[in-house]
Amino acid sequence: MTAASTPNRLTLNTEKPSGRQSRFGFPVHDGADYVGHLSRPEPSLLHYLHATRCLAANPDAAALWVASLDPETLALLGRAIMRRLS
Repeated sequence: MTAASTPNRLTLNTEKPSGRQSRFGFPVHDGADYVGHLSRPEPSLLHYLHATRCLAANPDAAALWVASLDPETLALLGRAIMRRLS
């Protein structure tokens, strides 16, 4: 699976040199590249963001993940997708 073989370089910057917090939250970087903000300083979320990004980037991995869902969760996912599309 891609998430297991791709190194997670996401970091959360909770310390700013100026000491002021951005109104957007805490900056997230992938190595030297800025990728966004988290509203809360929760570094444990970075592992989930990395796995989600890898699944979204690899359609085969995403298909395997969807195929592994139980029928109830699959129905919930289907309804959520349909709400987004309509």
